[in-house]
Amino acid sequence: MAVNDQSRLGCGRLIDELWDTADQPPNEHELGCPFCQQARTNLQALSDATDALTAHEDESPDFTPSMRVKDLVMQLVHVEVRRGQAIPLLTPELVDAAPELSISEQAVLDVVWRTADAIPGLVARHCAVRLHPVDQQPGLPAVVHIDLHIAVASYVSIPQLTDVVRAQLSERIAAETGLSTRRVSITVEDLFDA
Repeated sequence: MAVNDQSRLGCGRLIDELWDTADQPPNEHELGCPFCQQARTNLQALSDATDALTAHEDESPDFTPSMRVKDLVMQLVHVEVRRGQAIPLLTPELVDAAPELSISEQAVLDVVWRTADAIPGLVARHCAVRLHPVDQQPGLPAVVHIDLHIAVASYVSIPQLTDVVRAQLSERIAAETGLSTRRVSITVEDLFDA
């Protein structure tokens, strides 16, 4: 199983950057970032489980799994930490029913990052994906709200660029995930010289 080492959290940070410093106190960004806080919580749970497994191996060496099994488990755990919340592909018929099919928040974020990276004059900085609270209709594709924060090149027209971003994000998310995006909020945080 290949692990996508370029997976980014909603704040734009590579998950591996957080993974590499998970045993250190959170930095200033991590203290205020809900994406990093959730990932750190997941990584702490992983660390606790690893410590428990190591203690069990010390007590019962006959039950120690092979390195291949350990590597496979770690790859699966690594993927799970990256995944984020599950978003239903179709809105369930019953309010409290579990969805039959879902997609991870990280998979939707990957579509957002790839789409934004392909648009000239734009640098995506932060992104949040969440179910739109009002527009869910049972049996139809789930509706998500995309909240994207960007920096733009000083030579571009911001209104034109944001129109392009909204259209391309809506199109790519629908094509690659089947989700509907009725709302794409874009915040221009900064300008840069290209």
